[in-house]
Amino acid sequence: MTAVYVENLTTDIFQNVSFDLPNHGFYGLIGRNGIGKSTLFSILNGEVKNFTGTFKIGKVCYVPSLEIFDKYLSANDYIALLSQNEQIAFDKHLEFMGGADFFSKKIGTYSLGMKELFAFIFAVSLDSEVLILDALLDGLDEQRRFKALRLVKQYSHDRLVLLTSHNLSEVFEYSDAVYFLDRDSLEKVDNLSLATERISVV
Repeated sequence: MTAVYVENLTTDIFQNVSFDLPNHGFYGLIGRNGIGKSTLFSILNGEVKNFTGTFKIGKVCYVPSLEIFDKYLSANDYIALLSQNEQIAFDKHLEFMGGADFFSKKIGTYSLGMKELFAFIFAVSLDSEVLILDALLDGLDEQRRFKALRLVKQYSHDRLVLLTSHNLSEVFEYSDAVYFLDRDSLEKVDNLSLATERISVV
């Protein structure tokens, strides 16, 4: 089965991009700065309507920005909105990630690492078929980032994960496959050195 199917996607940025991805697995998505990775994710999440082409996708969880969380609310306020099963998953994932003692405080007081920890656990706990992590782990300390990647690897056994990160070596280490996004294609790239070379080409 296919979790993501895109055919002839055309926008101000893309020209006839087509690809499909299976209903589970851990896939890195890389590309040059400004190529449109976040725009593609927003299209897949249904936020952007100004395009031609067709796509089919399962239920998506995507945190486009940490600013979507109200700075005057606490993490606990958002956790209270989860279903019972999602709250159980959240507690399990929080324990795996090493816990946190700041979730009762307002989000506006959190550091970048605190925000990313909460946003990651929240996202991975939601009932979804496709999880998009758009540089969401880059602000975590090394130990927690390692745990997050291990957790996502487990998660991807029965769901689809799309990951972008500034740490290309980690993308290649943990992903089942890595894809390079360009204006007119999404193509598999086989090794880190080739990916680094393609990203550096202007």
